[in-house]
Formats: sequence, C-alpha cells, structure tokens
Amino acid sequence: MRTTRAAILLALVAAPALGAGLAPTPSDMLGPFYPDVLPQDTDEDLVQIRGAARPAVGQVLELVGRVTDTNGQPLAGVRLELWQTDAHGRYIHSGDPEPARRDPGFQGFGVALTDAMGRYRFRTVVPGGYWTRPPHHHIRLLIEGQEVLVTQLYHPGRTREPGIGGAALSSREAAQTLRLRQGERLVPVGEFDFIIDLATPRPRR
Repeated sequence: MRTTRAAILLALVAAPALGAGLAPTPSDMLGPFYPDVLPQDTDEDLVQIRGAARPAVGQVLELVGRVTDTNGQPLAGVRLELWQTDAHGRYIHSGDPEPARRDPGFQGFGVALTDAMGRYRFRTVVPGGYWTRPPHHHIRLLIEGQEVLVTQLYHPGRTREPGIGGAALSSREAAQTLRLRQGERLVPVGEFDFIIDLATPRPRR
C-alpha cells in the first residue's frame, strides 16, 4: 500500500513537469528597415567591416546565447540575422529618413550560425534610439531557409515607448530583454536564449 501511494503521489507531482515545455520567444514585427541591399560583409562582427579603415563608433556590445526548442534541446545550424541602427540611430536601409549621418564603419547587418550546442555570438554596438523608439536589435531566425522567428531585443530599463503598455510591455520586459553583464576588457555582454516552437508551421518568405 505504501508503495502504491508513493507511486501515485510521485506521478501527480511529476505530471505537470512532464507536460510543461519552455515558453517560445515572442515574435515581433519585422519593421520597415530590413536592409534593401545587403552589405558585402555580412559576418557576425558588425563593428569591423572587412577592408574598412576604422571600426564602428559607439559602445561595443557582444550578443551571445543559445537557440533551443521548447524541450530545451539545442538547435544547431540555425541562421540568425541581426540588423539594427548604428550609434547615431541610422539603419543601412536606403529609405531611413533620419537626418543624422550614417556611420560608414558600422556593418548594420550580420549573420551567425549556431554551433552543435545551439550557441551563437555577435559583436555589435549599442544601437541608437530614434523617433520615440528605444534602442533595440532586430533578429530573424531561419532553419534550412525557412523563417521560424522574427523578434526584437531590448535593453534592461529601456523598453518603454508611447503606445506600448500593459500586457505588451510586460511581455517585452520579461521575454524580449537582454541580460547584461560585464565581459572581458570591460566590453558588456548581452545574453539572450531563443526558444523555438518547431511544432508551429510558418510560411516560407
């Protein structure tokens, strides 16, 4: 009897955990400034363009983390695309209406592939805000050429903007905000783990 009761109790306790998965990373709008022409250099280092005389201006930031499915299994070979403003708040998109001069030393767009452990790394700068928008990074994830997530990442304490409030702001602060820490040579590191729901079909772009 004791064994039976213990088994039942263990099953009741374990059942929610077995059925529970990790919450997928929320999607967000692509935005109007995905590059209309990709730069020749599209590696994961947006700070230094190959052949450029000088690096980008601004605070260097490393973006690191992992990509997993909702069961916590690492996803290898995922293509991550990063695009954002330079330190002056300018995109490399030709239609960016900001009056500030674009930083010619900033790559503006980069690509990284996850390794066998699902890890990725970018080297970039802290993006400048523009209009009423706080600093943010655009990220697009693709698996075998198929888009599985488009989202935006924010910095702690800098997620608010007009028109965003309530549940949307809470979700942004809880699920789309970098974890900042100090890295080597005093370069800040922003950590973010992407969780992909592979069971949800998405149309190919």
